[in-house]
Amino acid sequence: MDISQKTLKTIEEKKITPEPRWHFLLKDYSLWFFFVFSVILGAMAVSAVLFMLTDSDWDVYEYLDRTLFEHVFVSMPYLWISILLFLLFIAYYNFEHTRRGYKYEIYKIIWGSVLISIVLGILLFFGGLGETIHGIFSRQVPFYNNIVYDKNDVWDNPQKGLLSGEIMSIENENEFLLRDFRGNVWQIRKEESLQCLDRCFDESLVQTGMQIKLIGQIGTDSVFFVKAIRPWYKR
Repeated sequence: MDISQKTLKTIEEKKITPEPRWHFLLKDYSLWFFFVFSVILGAMAVSAVLFMLTDSDWDVYEYLDRTLFEHVFVSMPYLWISILLFLLFIAYYNFEHTRRGYKYEIYKIIWGSVLISIVLGILLFFGGLGETIHGIFSRQVPFYNNIVYDKNDVWDNPQKGLLSGEIMSIENENEFLLRDFRGNVWQIRKEESLQCLDRCFDESLVQTGMQIKLIGQIGTDSVFFVKAIRPWYKR
């Protein structure tokens, strides 16, 4: 009995029937869908990484008694980088198992997925999606703020010269009231003896309802003397 006869006999004994063509097509289309979906999610992760990197204040490490290396190490968005790597792996896996995926070399699949995610992620970042994603996760996902770099922890250090919050009212050209993100009210003053570092009383920032970051020096009775004012979110 030759091989073909043995094969036919095995098919008859096990009652093997060919799968319909639509089964293969459905599997292939599903793999393509998950490949595209993973790349898009990867792009969203790229936009979140870019937002967190550009929104970090890399120059305030001295106020926190850190070295620049320590501040960079603490501030890196490890969670989003891990998510990005995982999604790129999923994209590679799905593409490789498509009908023609085996024809492409591994490095081409990986670098192709990375390049698409990065380019699309940059476009989404400039469209403001990175900030939106970070904001949604901060508000909706439990423990998110405990495992990513949190600006609130950095800028809630009035004793070290860093303060943030929302402007309640403007008293005069050299003074306004600010409620920090813990609910405490501060009297912010421009002190002539302190050298102005950056936009001390910029009219575009000193407006009621604006959320800002302050560098300065704490005084008595909830008074904070300002040397620099920055917007809460960089634009």
